[in-house]
Amino acid sequence: GLKLYNGLLSLCGQTQHRTDAGMPGWTYAAYNLALAGLLTWVSDVYLVATVADQMLQALALKRCAGYLAYGRTERTDRAAAWWKAHRLAVTRVFLLVGWVGGVYWQTSAWLKVENYLWKDGRPNRHIGRSMFWTRSWSTEFMRMLGGCLAAAGSMLIVMQDWDFPDFSGEDIKIVAVDFDAIHFQFPKWVYDLPPLYISSKWFNYFGVLTGIAFDWGYWYMTALPFRPCDYGMLWDKHNDLMYMLAKPQRLVDHHVGAPGAKDCPWFTDNALLRYAREPWNQTQWELETGKTWKYGNDPSLVRIDCGSFTGTYTLNEDDEMVWFRKGAWIMNLMCAIPILTGAALFWMVANHEHVTCFNKKKVKRWAAGMEEDSTATESQKQLAEKAMRDADKAHCCGTLCCLRGTGRIAAPSPEAPSAETPPADLIVADAA
Repeated sequence: GLKLYNGLLSLCGQTQHRTDAGMPGWTYAAYNLALAGLLTWVSDVYLVATVADQMLQALALKRCAGYLAYGRTERTDRAAAWWKAHRLAVTRVFLLVGWVGGVYWQTSAWLKVENYLWKDGRPNRHIGRSMFWTRSWSTEFMRMLGGCLAAAGSMLIVMQDWDFPDFSGEDIKIVAVDFDAIHFQFPKWVYDLPPLYISSKWFNYFGVLTGIAFDWGYWYMTALPFRPCDYGMLWDKHNDLMYMLAKPQRLVDHHVGAPGAKDCPWFTDNALLRYAREPWNQTQWELETGKTWKYGNDPSLVRIDCGSFTGTYTLNEDDEMVWFRKGAWIMNLMCAIPILTGAALFWMVANHEHVTCFNKKKVKRWAAGMEEDSTATESQKQLAEKAMRDADKAHCCGTLCCLRGTGRIAAPSPEAPSAETPPADLIVADAA
C-alpha cells in the first residue's frame, strides 16, 4: 500500500517520498495497526465464516460435488440439518464477536505503540516481537516465501469451492443473512441501466478476488525488492538489525524520494544507530560526523523485532537489479509459486467443461452407463458416444471439449447419481 501511495504521488508530480510515519495524518502505528491490521482482521473473520457456511449449506441442500463425495452419511446429514436450523444465529454471533474483538485489539495496540514510539525516548526499545517466530528466523527469504504462499493460498481458497469455477450454486445464501443474491434496480431518472445482480458466491468471494488482484503488490513489489531504506529504516549490516527512526521525521524525508529512497546508503550503518542503545548526545554526534544537528527534536530510534535483513538485495542500494548475489536468485525463483498457481486457476476456468486426462475416467464410466441404460433418449446416447470418443483422445498436453455444440455443464441434481446422471463434475444438460 505504501509503494502504491508513493507511486500515485509521483504520477501527480510529487517528488517527496512518504514513509509509514510520514503519510499525511497517519503515523506508523495508525497505518499498520489501526488501518491495515484492522481491515485484514475484519476480512479474514468474514472469510472463515463464509467458507464454512457455504460448505455446510451445500451439505444441507444435498447437492454439488462436495455432497456427492463426502456428504452421504448419517452423521454429516445430522450436522448439516443442525446448521440449516441455526446458521443465522451462529454466523452472526461469530462475526459480531470477531469484529468487535478485532476493533478492541487493534485499537488498544495502536494507542500503546503510538505512545511508545513518540513519547517514550528511552534507548533499547523494540516493537513487533512475535510469540511465534524469532527475529533471526524472519529474514527477507522467509518474508518472500510467506508472501508467495499467501498469494497462492488466496487463489486456492477460491479454487477449493465445490461450485468453482462457474459458481452455479444460486441457492447458497450469503453468509449471516437469509437471501441468496443482491438485486438492485437503478432509478429511471438516474440512467436506463439493467438491474444489478450479484449472486451469493460472487458476493462472498469478492474480498478474496480483490485480494488476489493486489497480492502481487506484496510479493512482487514489496517482498522481492525489499530494502530497509525505502521505508525509512536504518540498517546495521554487522548484526542484520533494522531500526525505525520515529523522529525527527524531517530527517528521514530528507533522504528519501518517491517512490523509493534517493539516498539508500545513508540508512546503512548510520552514526545514529548507537543512540538506539544509549541516550542521545548531540555534542558527541556532531563531533563524530562533523555536522550540526539542526532538527530540533532528539532522535527516537526503535529496534524492529519482527524480522531482520541479511543484505540480500534483488534491487541493490545503487538501484541495480541483482540476481546472483547472496542467493538473490532464490527469491526470484520463489515467484514461480504464485505464478504457477495462477496458471492452474486460469487453466481450470478455461477447461472445466472439457474432457482432460484428469476427468476422462469419470466420463467413460458415465458414458458406459448411459449406453446400457434402456431409458436413455437417443440424443443422450449420441452425447455419450461422443464423450467416449473424446475421452479416448484426451491427454494432458491438450484438451478436447466433448460438449461443443451440444450442451454445457450444469449443476448436479440433488439425488444420488444414477446411470442417467454423470459424475458430479460432469453432469451434462442435453441441449434438446
